[in-house]
Amino acid sequence: DAVGRELAAAAGDRGDHSLKQAAVLEQMFVSYARVVKKNPAGPLMPASLRGIAKFAHQVNLELLLDLVSNLRSVLREPGAL
Repeated sequence: DAVGRELAAAAGDRGDHSLKQAAVLEQMFVSYARVVKKNPAGPLMPASLRGIAKFAHQVNLELLLDLVSNLRSVLREPGAL
């Protein structure tokens, strides 16, 4: 059935697209985490915090908890920001 094959192909394309989006989002959060860990007083920190706030609800919870832990340790250091 041609219609069924077309529907299956379309669903497969969307699934592949979703996986790629998830991978890009995860890499973005890895980059945000690097900024928080390595250079919290640097010029990229405000942009990283905005990105975290905007996309936090879409990322893996384990990655987000690691990022929050890093932010917490940065905030405990006197004069870090």
